Amino acid sequence: MSQHSHGLPTHQQAQYLDAMGITLWVPRYRLPNALVSSECEWPEPEKAPETTATQGLHRLVKDAEAAQASTPPTSSSQPEATAPVQRRGGEQHSAQIRALLTPDAQADDSASTPPIEAPLSPETPQPAAAEEAQPAASPTEPLEPLRFAFNALMLGQRWLILTTAGSFTPQMLKFLDAVLSALGEPDRAATRPVDFHWPMIDGFSTEAPLEEAREGMRAFVEGRKHQGGTPECVWLFAHEQDEHAQVLSEVLEIQEGQSQLLKLPLVRAASLDEVMTSADAKRQLWRQLLPLQQQLLSVPAEHP
Repeated sequence: MSQHSHGLPTHQQAQYLDAMGITLWVPRYRLPNALVSSECEWPEPEKAPETTATQGLHRLVKDAEAAQASTPPTSSSQPEATAPVQRRGGEQHSAQIRALLTPDAQADDSASTPPIEAPLSPETPQPAAAEEAQPAASPTEPLEPLRFAFNALMLGQRWLILTTAGSFTPQMLKFLDAVLSALGEPDRAATRPVDFHWPMIDGFSTEAPLEEAREGMRAFVEGRKHQGGTPECVWLFAHEQDEHAQVLSEVLEIQEGQSQLLKLPLVRAASLDEVMTSADAKRQLWRQLLPLQQQLLSVPAEHP
């Protein structure tokens, strides 16, 4: 409320609030140790004269009938066939208004007044049969959102590690530290692991499940930047048959060792448990890391 309204009487302020659609709360109970509310009399609003909408419509009907009775006859230059059509149109308009006023008279008016169809001129194009038979386009039906989950952490402020097989154990963290040490990464500090699942809120449908999931993934990576890190490479540890990994691979758009969604190189390996116990899995992981060693470790990591 503006400053000028403080000088208004209380009942006028209430009227302004009521006109703006703001609910006015009136104290009905006294709280303990509260001051007594000041009493005031609320003047009753003056009632407008009871003039219903039907009275105004009756008046319009009478005016239309009076105007129709006083209409001069048509001139000789005007075609005679148009005059009855105009009079019938006025009568039909009056009958429609009467039907709104008295619904019981609608059947009598429809029986006494035949339907009038305007004659079609030769120039009027006829609707094509194909256009009349064409069905209306059905609206897009809502779909179920994509579902996936992973656990993530940042290593050395540049390596984003993702796993779909649960949380990171101390043995896994030691193994990742040893891999980075073999690569020659000077900064191997690990951030706190974060659980991420999509959709973040259940119970909602979507019209574009894949696009919305990708937007959520972009927002998650941007959140790592706000924590001081700058993801330069993504490591994804997951079984090939893992459902979460399959959906996540589609969301990340993994093609030729890169995430097209994030525009970052991506290392796709087996689960961390398998990599830690299998020599073949270790060799496959190392083959993917060697090109990144020359690409990323030639420039020292940026610190916030």
